[in-house]
Amino acid sequence: MANSGGGVVILGLCDDGSPSPQDCSQALKIDPAVVADKVRKYTGPHQLDLKLTVVRKQESEVVAIAIGGVRHPLVFQNVGTYEVESGRQKTAFSVGQIYFRHGAKSEPGTTDDIRACIDREVSCLREEWLGNIRKVVEAPLGSLVTVATTSQSSDSIQPSIPTRLVHAEGAMPVAWRSPDETHPHRQKEVVSVINQRLGGTHRITSYDVQCARKEFKADTDPNLVYKSKFGMVQYSDAFVSAVVDEFRNDPGFFANLRIKHSRRRTRAAI
Repeated sequence: MANSGGGVVILGLCDDGSPSPQDCSQALKIDPAVVADKVRKYTGPHQLDLKLTVVRKQESEVVAIAIGGVRHPLVFQNVGTYEVESGRQKTAFSVGQIYFRHGAKSEPGTTDDIRACIDREVSCLREEWLGNIRKVVEAPLGSLVTVATTSQSSDSIQPSIPTRLVHAEGAMPVAWRSPDETHPHRQKEVVSVINQRLGGTHRITSYDVQCARKEFKADTDPNLVYKSKFGMVQYSDAFVSAVVDEFRNDPGFFANLRIKHSRRRTRAAI
């Protein structure tokens, strides 16, 4: 069914389609994830969309198993067997077989099945393309068009252009992250992290961090440093990487920083 674009299996009906007197409510206790895992045992890793729900049929409740379609056909990677009378094994499907739904039966795929599967995928891609093109065509004059990717694990959008938080209605929403996540290192911690990244080739102190902070003009770069109104300075992983990269490119980086900023402090004192 998944290879054929999806479908529904109804539990609780007789052959003529009328509700069965048997109680199928226990089927609702089946975990769809367990069923999907059993399928993957024979078809390999993939995303299988399975949902169980109750639907009404002639004033009776039956259980529906909804199977979503897959974009790429599933092929059996392991042999499927089951036991018949006298303990003999019968093969349901073999390695390399691909099945499609033909009316009320699942049968080995044909050329027409493969063609229909490709046509469905092309149709889905065409709808996506046309939908995106329509957004561009209908965008107000002066709009900025950019390309964004959708995460596979969620529907969150990762912007490909710089963004900022605004109160304007209709603006693209941007996920807000706490400074404790974006800038997780206080001064003592950033010294420790940098020393770990340097791997014993050099050891810095908090004074070196202060010098690097001035050198990078980090207080004006929110990507490197965050300072709340009443709190202490917090440093980002980007700050750590910038310091470590500078040292790897120039082993005299910290020594030169100390000389440079000690001279500035001397001039200020004079």
